[in-house]
Amino acid sequence: MEHPGRTAPRSPHRPRLRLRRPPPQPRTGSLRTDLVRLLGAFADALDRPHGRALRPLLAQRARHPELYAEVYRRVVLPHKEILLGVLGAAVERGEAGPGALGVRTAATAPRLVIAAHMEHGTVPRDEVEALVDEVLMPLFTAGGGGNVPGPEERSTMGA
Repeated sequence: MEHPGRTAPRSPHRPRLRLRRPPPQPRTGSLRTDLVRLLGAFADALDRPHGRALRPLLAQRARHPELYAEVYRRVVLPHKEILLGVLGAAVERGEAGPGALGVRTAATAPRLVIAAHMEHGTVPRDEVEALVDEVLMPLFTAGGGGNVPGPEERSTMGA
C-alpha cells in the first residue's frame, strides 16, 4: 500500500498546459495605443492558469524559487521584451523620453498590472487605460536620461 501523503506519478498521457504566445509587438504609431493593447494582453495572460499561478508564487517565492522563476519567465518576461520594443520605438519617434528605457522605469508597467491584478482579481480594460493615462504616459513621456539597461539587463529587469 502506498503512503497516503504521496501523489501518483504524472501520467505521460496527461495533457500539459499550453501557453498562448504573447501578442506581437503593437505598431500603431501611438505609444498610448500600443501600451493599452500590450498591457491589456498582459492582464488577460494573468487570468490564464500560468498567470494565476504567479499570485501565490509571489508570496511563496523564497520557498519555491525555481517554480517562481519558470512562471515569471513564461508569463512576464515575454511581455517585458515586447514592452521594451514599444518604448524603444516611441523614443525613436520622439514620443517618449530616453528615460522610458530605464530598467526601473520600464519595469513599472508590468508591476502595476500585476499589483492591480492581485488587488482586484482581474484587470479590466478601463483600469488598464487608467494606468496608462494617469501613470505610465506621464512617466514615459518625461525627459531625462534614466537608467538605460545594457543588453544583459533587459531580460532580467524586475525579476
